[in-house]
Amino acid sequence: MKMKIKNKIGILIIILFITSFMNGNSGNSSYKFSQLSLTSNGEIFPSKNYSIDERANSGRAVIFSADFESEWINADPDGDYYVPDYGWDIDGLCTCSQSEYPQLTHYWGQYNDSLYPFPNSGRNCAGIWWSDGNCGDYAQNEWIKTLVLDLSNYENLELKFYGIWNWEDAPSYGDHYYVKISDDGAIWYTMLDVLTIQEGNGGPAGYGWCWNEYEVSIDLDENITNFGLNSETIQIAWNSVNENGTLYDIQMLDDVRIVATP
Repeated sequence: MKMKIKNKIGILIIILFITSFMNGNSGNSSYKFSQLSLTSNGEIFPSKNYSIDERANSGRAVIFSADFESEWINADPDGDYYVPDYGWDIDGLCTCSQSEYPQLTHYWGQYNDSLYPFPNSGRNCAGIWWSDGNCGDYAQNEWIKTLVLDLSNYENLELKFYGIWNWEDAPSYGDHYYVKISDDGAIWYTMLDVLTIQEGNGGPAGYGWCWNEYEVSIDLDENITNFGLNSETIQIAWNSVNENGTLYDIQMLDDVRIVATP
Protein backbone atom coordinates (compact mmCIF):
# COMPACT_ATOMS: atom_id res chain seq x y z
CA MET A 1 0.00 0.00 0.00
CA LYS A 2 2.88 2.40 0.81
CA MET A 3 4.45 1.70 -2.58
CA LYS A 4 1.09 2.33 -4.29
CA ILE A 5 0.67 5.69 -2.52
CA LYS A 6 4.25 6.70 -3.34
CA ASN A 7 3.75 5.88 -7.02
CA LYS A 8 0.53 7.89 -7.17
CA ILE A 9 2.15 10.85 -5.39
CA GLY A 10 4.98 10.62 -7.90
CA ILE A 11 2.54 10.88 -10.80
CA LEU A 12 0.94 14.00 -9.32
CA ILE A 13 4.39 15.55 -8.77
CA ILE A 14 5.18 14.95 -12.44
CA ILE A 15 1.88 16.57 -13.42
CA LEU A 16 2.62 19.59 -11.22
CA PHE A 17 6.09 19.91 -12.74
CA ILE A 18 4.78 19.69 -16.29
CA THR A 19 2.01 22.21 -15.74
CA SER A 20 4.34 24.67 -13.99
CA PHE A 21 6.78 24.31 -16.88
CA MET A 22 3.99 24.92 -19.38
CA ASN A 23 2.80 28.00 -17.53
CA GLY A 24 6.29 29.45 -17.46
CA ASN A 25 7.15 28.79 -21.08
CA SER A 26 4.04 29.42 -23.13
CA GLY A 27 1.70 32.35 -23.27
CA ASN A 28 -1.40 30.20 -23.68
CA SER A 29 -0.40 27.00 -21.86
CA SER A 30 -2.19 27.94 -18.65
CA TYR A 31 -5.32 28.55 -20.70
CA LYS A 32 -4.96 25.14 -22.35
CA PHE A 33 -4.51 23.44 -18.99
CA SER A 34 -7.59 25.15 -17.59
CA GLN A 35 -9.59 23.72 -20.49
CA LEU A 36 -8.69 20.12 -19.57
CA SER A 37 -11.73 19.74 -17.33
CA LEU A 38 -14.69 17.65 -18.45
CA THR A 39 -17.23 19.64 -20.36
CA SER A 40 -20.13 18.93 -18.01
CA ASN A 41 -21.21 22.56 -17.69
CA GLY A 42 -24.81 22.03 -18.69
CA GLU A 43 -24.33 23.28 -22.24
CA ILE A 44 -25.44 20.46 -24.52
CA PHE A 45 -24.59 20.08 -28.18
CA PRO A 46 -25.74 17.50 -30.75
CA SER A 47 -23.23 14.66 -30.60
CA LYS A 48 -21.43 12.89 -33.44
CA ASN A 49 -19.65 10.33 -31.30
CA TYR A 50 -20.89 7.26 -33.11
CA SER A 51 -21.96 6.47 -36.63
CA ILE A 52 -23.30 3.73 -38.84
CA ASP A 53 -21.47 3.90 -42.13
CA GLU A 54 -20.05 1.84 -44.96
CA ARG A 55 -16.37 2.75 -45.02
CA ALA A 56 -14.14 0.05 -46.41
CA ASN A 57 -11.90 -1.84 -43.98
CA SER A 58 -10.09 -4.76 -45.62
CA GLY A 59 -13.27 -5.81 -47.41
CA ARG A 60 -15.47 -5.14 -44.40
CA ALA A 61 -17.63 -2.17 -43.45
CA VAL A 62 -17.31 -0.08 -40.30
CA ILE A 63 -20.83 -0.46 -38.93
CA PHE A 64 -20.22 1.32 -35.63
CA SER A 65 -17.60 3.81 -34.47
CA ALA A 66 -16.96 6.13 -31.53
CA ASP A 67 -14.15 8.69 -31.36
CA PHE A 68 -15.42 10.63 -28.30
CA GLU A 69 -14.66 13.97 -29.97
CA SER A 70 -17.99 15.74 -29.40
CA GLU A 71 -18.94 17.25 -26.08
CA TRP A 72 -20.44 14.68 -23.72
CA ILE A 73 -24.08 15.19 -22.84
CA ASN A 74 -26.42 14.94 -19.86
CA ALA A 75 -28.30 11.89 -21.18
CA ASP A 76 -27.23 9.02 -18.95
CA PRO A 77 -30.11 6.54 -18.43
CA ASP A 78 -29.63 6.83 -14.65
CA GLY A 79 -29.03 10.58 -14.77
CA ASP A 80 -25.81 10.37 -12.74
CA TYR A 81 -23.04 10.95 -15.32
CA TYR A 82 -22.41 12.69 -18.61
CA VAL A 83 -22.19 10.26 -21.55
CA PRO A 84 -20.64 10.29 -25.05
CA ASP A 85 -24.02 10.17 -26.79
CA TYR A 86 -27.66 9.17 -26.48
CA GLY A 87 -27.98 5.48 -25.63
CA TRP A 88 -24.59 5.23 -23.94
CA ASP A 89 -24.49 4.43 -20.23
CA ILE A 90 -21.88 5.15 -17.57
CA ASP A 91 -22.16 3.39 -14.22
CA GLY A 92 -19.92 3.05 -11.20
CA LEU A 93 -19.20 3.67 -7.55
CA CYS A 94 -17.35 6.98 -7.82
CA THR A 95 -18.73 10.49 -8.11
CA CYS A 96 -15.68 12.74 -7.74
CA SER A 97 -12.29 13.66 -9.18
CA GLN A 98 -8.77 14.22 -7.86
CA SER A 99 -8.89 16.73 -5.01
CA GLU A 100 -6.50 19.14 -6.72
CA TYR A 101 -7.45 18.34 -10.32
CA PRO A 102 -11.22 18.19 -10.98
CA GLN A 103 -10.57 17.23 -14.61
CA LEU A 104 -9.05 13.88 -13.52
CA THR A 105 -12.22 11.88 -12.88
CA HIS A 106 -12.50 8.70 -10.80
CA TYR A 107 -15.21 7.51 -13.21
CA TRP A 108 -15.30 7.24 -17.01
CA GLY A 109 -15.28 10.71 -18.54
CA GLN A 110 -13.98 12.71 -21.48
CA TYR A 111 -10.25 13.50 -21.52
CA ASN A 112 -8.38 15.74 -23.96
CA ASP A 113 -4.78 16.30 -25.03
CA SER A 114 -3.98 19.37 -22.92
CA LEU A 115 -2.03 17.53 -20.21
CA TYR A 116 -0.77 14.43 -22.01
CA PRO A 117 -1.37 13.07 -25.53
CA PHE A 118 -4.15 10.78 -24.30
CA PRO A 119 -6.17 10.49 -27.55
CA ASN A 120 -5.10 8.10 -30.27
CA SER A 121 -6.49 10.59 -32.80
CA GLY A 122 -8.25 13.93 -32.63
CA ARG A 123 -8.35 15.98 -29.43
CA ASN A 124 -10.47 13.82 -27.10
CA CYS A 125 -10.93 10.29 -25.81
CA ALA A 126 -12.64 8.44 -22.95
CA GLY A 127 -10.69 7.77 -19.78
CA ILE A 128 -10.56 7.18 -16.05
CA TRP A 129 -8.06 8.19 -13.35
CA TRP A 130 -7.12 6.34 -10.18
CA SER A 131 -8.91 7.66 -7.11
CA ASP A 132 -7.16 9.61 -4.36
CA GLY A 133 -10.11 8.99 -2.03
CA ASN A 134 -11.62 12.43 -2.56
CA CYS A 135 -15.33 12.58 -1.59
CA GLY A 136 -15.10 9.06 -0.18
CA ASP A 137 -14.22 7.39 -3.50
CA TYR A 138 -12.42 4.49 -1.82
CA ALA A 139 -13.31 1.81 -4.37
CA GLN A 140 -13.55 1.83 -8.16
CA ASN A 141 -15.76 -0.43 -10.28
CA GLU A 142 -16.50 1.86 -13.21
CA TRP A 143 -18.28 1.11 -16.49
CA ILE A 144 -18.75 2.73 -19.89
CA LYS A 145 -21.35 0.96 -22.06
CA THR A 146 -22.36 1.42 -25.68
CA LEU A 147 -25.91 1.84 -26.84
CA VAL A 148 -27.79 -1.35 -27.80
CA LEU A 149 -26.63 -2.58 -31.22
CA ASP A 150 -28.44 -4.83 -33.68
CA LEU A 151 -25.67 -6.94 -35.22
CA SER A 152 -27.95 -9.65 -36.60
CA ASN A 153 -27.49 -8.73 -40.27
CA TYR A 154 -23.70 -8.95 -40.23
CA GLU A 155 -20.97 -11.58 -40.37
CA ASN A 156 -17.26 -11.54 -39.51
CA LEU A 157 -17.89 -9.09 -36.69
CA GLU A 158 -14.81 -7.67 -35.01
CA LEU A 159 -14.45 -5.06 -32.26
CA LYS A 160 -11.41 -2.79 -32.53
CA PHE A 161 -10.12 0.02 -30.32
CA TYR A 162 -7.03 1.81 -29.04
CA GLY A 163 -6.17 2.75 -25.49
CA ILE A 164 -3.67 3.44 -22.74
CA TRP A 165 -2.96 0.97 -19.96
CA ASN A 166 -0.19 -0.23 -17.65
CA TRP A 167 0.48 -3.92 -18.23
CA GLU A 168 3.61 -4.29 -16.10
CA ASP A 169 2.62 -3.19 -12.58
CA ALA A 170 -1.15 -2.57 -12.52
CA PRO A 171 -2.23 -6.26 -12.64
CA SER A 172 -0.14 -7.11 -9.57
CA TYR A 173 -1.97 -4.36 -7.66
CA GLY A 174 -5.36 -5.84 -8.56
CA ASP A 175 -6.32 -3.67 -11.54
CA HIS A 176 -8.47 -5.02 -14.36
CA TYR A 177 -9.55 -3.41 -17.64
CA TYR A 178 -12.27 -5.75 -18.84
CA VAL A 179 -14.08 -5.70 -22.17
CA LYS A 180 -17.51 -7.26 -21.67
CA ILE A 181 -20.56 -8.14 -23.76
CA SER A 182 -24.26 -8.51 -22.96
CA ASP A 183 -27.58 -8.97 -24.74
CA ASP A 184 -29.82 -7.80 -21.88
CA GLY A 185 -27.77 -5.18 -20.01
CA ALA A 186 -27.95 -7.28 -16.84
CA ILE A 187 -25.64 -10.26 -17.30
CA TRP A 188 -22.20 -9.36 -18.64
CA TYR A 189 -19.63 -11.77 -20.04
CA THR A 190 -15.90 -11.05 -20.10
CA MET A 191 -14.29 -11.18 -23.54
CA LEU A 192 -10.87 -9.82 -22.55
CA ASP A 193 -8.84 -8.23 -19.77
CA VAL A 194 -6.86 -5.60 -21.69
CA LEU A 195 -4.10 -5.58 -19.06
CA THR A 196 -3.05 -9.06 -20.23
CA ILE A 197 -1.88 -7.50 -23.52
CA GLN A 198 1.81 -6.72 -23.03
CA GLU A 199 2.41 -4.51 -26.04
CA GLY A 200 3.94 -1.09 -26.60
CA ASN A 201 6.93 0.96 -25.50
CA GLY A 202 4.89 3.26 -23.30
CA GLY A 203 5.14 6.60 -25.09
CA PRO A 204 5.54 9.42 -22.52
CA ALA A 205 4.87 6.97 -19.66
CA GLY A 206 7.83 4.71 -20.48
CA TYR A 207 8.30 0.96 -20.36
CA GLY A 208 5.45 -1.14 -19.01
CA TRP A 209 2.70 0.88 -20.67
CA CYS A 210 0.83 0.65 -23.93
CA TRP A 211 0.21 4.20 -25.16
CA ASN A 212 -2.14 3.83 -28.14
CA GLU A 213 0.50 1.64 -29.79
CA TYR A 214 -1.61 -1.46 -30.26
CA GLU A 215 -5.05 -1.83 -31.85
CA VAL A 216 -7.00 -4.32 -29.77
CA SER A 217 -9.14 -6.70 -31.85
CA ILE A 218 -11.85 -9.01 -30.48
CA ASP A 219 -13.84 -11.57 -32.48
CA LEU A 220 -17.47 -10.71 -31.71
CA ASP A 221 -18.93 -13.60 -33.73
CA GLU A 222 -17.07 -16.08 -31.56
CA ASN A 223 -18.12 -14.42 -28.31
CA ILE A 224 -21.78 -14.03 -29.32
CA THR A 225 -21.87 -17.72 -30.25
CA ASN A 226 -19.93 -19.01 -27.24
CA PHE A 227 -22.05 -17.07 -24.74
CA GLY A 228 -25.32 -17.85 -26.56
CA LEU A 229 -26.27 -14.19 -27.00
CA ASN A 230 -29.03 -12.56 -29.04
CA SER A 231 -27.19 -10.60 -31.75
CA GLU A 232 -30.12 -8.17 -32.10
CA THR A 233 -29.55 -6.58 -28.67
CA ILE A 234 -25.79 -6.43 -28.12
CA GLN A 235 -24.00 -4.00 -25.82
CA ILE A 236 -20.24 -3.67 -25.34
CA ALA A 237 -18.76 -2.38 -22.08
CA TRP A 238 -15.34 -1.43 -20.74
CA ASN A 239 -15.08 -2.09 -17.01
CA SER A 240 -12.28 -0.61 -14.88
CA VAL A 241 -12.08 -2.25 -11.48
CA ASN A 242 -9.60 -3.00 -8.72
CA GLU A 243 -9.87 -6.12 -6.57
CA ASN A 244 -8.73 -4.29 -3.43
CA GLY A 245 -10.17 -0.79 -3.75
CA THR A 246 -8.97 1.95 -6.08
CA LEU A 247 -7.18 1.66 -9.41
CA TYR A 248 -3.41 1.67 -9.48
CA ASP A 249 -3.13 3.42 -12.84
CA ILE A 250 -5.11 5.36 -15.40
CA GLN A 251 -6.91 3.73 -18.34
CA MET A 252 -7.91 5.36 -21.64
CA LEU A 253 -10.09 4.34 -24.61
CA ASP A 254 -10.31 5.76 -28.14
CA ASP A 255 -11.32 5.08 -31.74
CA VAL A 256 -13.78 2.27 -31.08
CA ARG A 257 -14.99 0.47 -34.21
CA ILE A 258 -17.00 -2.59 -35.12
CA VAL A 259 -16.23 -3.91 -38.58
CA ALA A 260 -18.22 -6.60 -40.36
CA THR A 261 -19.37 -8.08 -43.64
CA PRO A 262 -22.96 -6.96 -44.41
